[in-house]
Amino acid sequence: MAHILYAADDAAGSFSAKEVTDDLDVNWLHGILKTRQVWICPATHNIVSTNVGISPFTSRVGLVDLIKISVSRVSAGKSYQSMGVMGVGTPYSMSIPTAHDGPVEISGIRKTDRNINSYVKYHDSFGLAGQVPGPSKIWICTESLFVGNPYYPDLGDNHDERGVATGFCDGHVEFLSQAAYLRSYELSQDEGRTGIPLTW
Repeated sequence: MAHILYAADDAAGSFSAKEVTDDLDVNWLHGILKTRQVWICPATHNIVSTNVGISPFTSRVGLVDLIKISVSRVSAGKSYQSMGVMGVGTPYSMSIPTAHDGPVEISGIRKTDRNINSYVKYHDSFGLAGQVPGPSKIWICTESLFVGNPYYPDLGDNHDERGVATGFCDGHVEFLSQAAYLRSYELSQDEGRTGIPLTW
C-alpha cells in the first residue's frame, strides 16, 4: 500500500523513486512507513538499524539497511525490495527525473499508475507476448531472494523453496509457490525469462 500512496503523491504517478534497475534503496518510502520493522520478514532475523549510509546510485543519504538488501535470513538489511521497473531488455525505454543528473533515459519502463493498465508484454516467454497484465499481475514489491539462485525461491531464502510473498500494483499480496513463481515474474517484469537463470 505504501507504493500506492507514494504514487498518489508523485507528479508522474510513479510507484517508486528508482533511478536505475539495480538501485535497491527504499528510503524514499521511509516517510510513509513510520517503522523500520515493516521491512523485516517474520521468517527471518534480518535487521534494519538506524545507521546512515549513502546510496551508490543516487548519492542520497538514508538508513544503510534500507539502501541495501539482506543476503540471508540472518544478515543486516531489509527482507523486501521494490520492483519499480519492468521491460528491461525490451525496446521500451523511458526518460525519468533523477535527484542530481536531471532526466535520464532508462532501459525499460518505471511503473506508474498511468502505464500499468496499458503495458503490453513484449517477450513471448510462456506464450505471453501481446498480453496486457494490468495492475493485478504486475509486481511492486517482493522478498529478497539472493541465497542460491537470484530472483528464485530456493533453499536458504526467507521461506526456502516454498515460495515468496509478493505485492502487486492493485494493492493485493500473494504467496507465490516456487512452481508459480517464474511465470508470474515474467508476466510482471517482461524480461524474456523462461527458466531459473536471469536474462540480464
